[in-house]
Amino acid sequence: MKRIYRIIIVILLALSLSACQKTDSNIKESSKQRYNVYNDSFTYIGFKKKSLNSYNFKTNIETSTPIIVVSAKSNINLVEVTANTTMYSQDEKKIHNTTKTITKSIIRNQEFNIDFEISKKVSNETTRVSVTFSGKTTDKNNNSKSDKKIEYKVLFKFNNGEIDLEKKVKANETISKPSTPHKKNYIFQSWYLDQDFKHEYDFSKKITSDLNLYAKYIVDYATITNKVTHEIMPSVVNITKKNYNTILGITTSSQSFIGSGIIFYEGSGYYYALTNNHVTVKNPDYSKVSYEVEDYKGNKYDAYLKHESPSYDLAVIYFKKKETLKVIDRAKENPNIDTEIISLGQPKGQTNAITYGKVTEYTEAPILKNTKWYESSVQFEVISHSARIAGGSSGGAILDVDFNLVGINYASSTSYNSGEFVSAYAIPIKKVEEYLRVYIWS
Repeated sequence: MKRIYRIIIVILLALSLSACQKTDSNIKESSKQRYNVYNDSFTYIGFKKKSLNSYNFKTNIETSTPIIVVSAKSNINLVEVTANTTMYSQDEKKIHNTTKTITKSIIRNQEFNIDFEISKKVSNETTRVSVTFSGKTTDKNNNSKSDKKIEYKVLFKFNNGEIDLEKKVKANETISKPSTPHKKNYIFQSWYLDQDFKHEYDFSKKITSDLNLYAKYIVDYATITNKVTHEIMPSVVNITKKNYNTILGITTSSQSFIGSGIIFYEGSGYYYALTNNHVTVKNPDYSKVSYEVEDYKGNKYDAYLKHESPSYDLAVIYFKKKETLKVIDRAKENPNIDTEIISLGQPKGQTNAITYGKVTEYTEAPILKNTKWYESSVQFEVISHSARIAGGSSGGAILDVDFNLVGINYASSTSYNSGEFVSAYAIPIKKVEEYLRVYIWS
């Protein structure tokens, strides 16, 4: 009996020793050194859009979550994979960026998938996915590239006419800021990851993929106001139209109307100014009409009508050159939406008024209240912008921040309840040029 107990004890000791040895083996396996693996060890296969369905038994509601499934292979055995994924829309705008790490054994050259939960909006807009991989392996012999420090490209896009700056930086290192860029009539604000300037870049972050960084600027209103006041205002004029009737050369009744204009041409001793048709058109209740122009210094000139068109709501008047005034430069293209603009004019008789805003949209020409067809009958799309204007601003210029003419103001809208300004409308420069080509230059 004692012999049997001794045998049992020996067997138990042996099993215990075996278990300890196995545990030691596991400890050694889990504590193996891990080596970094970089993007050049991966082959990106592609992506698929799917839906992840789930059912809540408490609420009896089934939900569907959009996911992006990224597929790839590695030429190294892995124990961990990280995928930094960027999703792009059809017009190549970045719409989403996300990173996910999975910890599991992945065999060399075996395809693996990583799922990313996204919103329905991102799922609908995504047409291309860019992925940068990294990972870890315990297989040193299979890891010919794991300790290799690859380099990434960081492209600084100055957005100011200068050549973009490309810098190279080693993986998992930070990059320093370049010298502060400069742009005429703007103040540099910061560097952003996207062209819409929604995601400011953090220079303390380590680089794990190629990057494009975009310079954002804000308008330097102080500098612009100073330049407009001293350099651009000599191109702005105030226009007074007088409708009147006479008997035997004596004025028996009259009506006056004020508007704005911008000098666009000089020739043969005369200045020529653009304004609106509804500023210059004669009221049919009166037999005669006359025009007077006042420059930025208050000098007054008799003016004459060259041409007017209700379908463009544009007109050209001209006056004899006495003082040295300025001819404004004209842009070649219509301004883009969100372009910063400067509005110049004489609202409510106020001289040399300057307001600022942005192009908000291109829209159908609004229907103007109390306006006859022969005054304004615009049928094409016009600029809607946020620079405040008021009565007397008609015919005034809108400029970009390089001081080029991009449109002619002709209308505004106000709130029905409060009467507050809502939006202004302008004839786009391409339509202005079309009018000049058809009716003036010819």
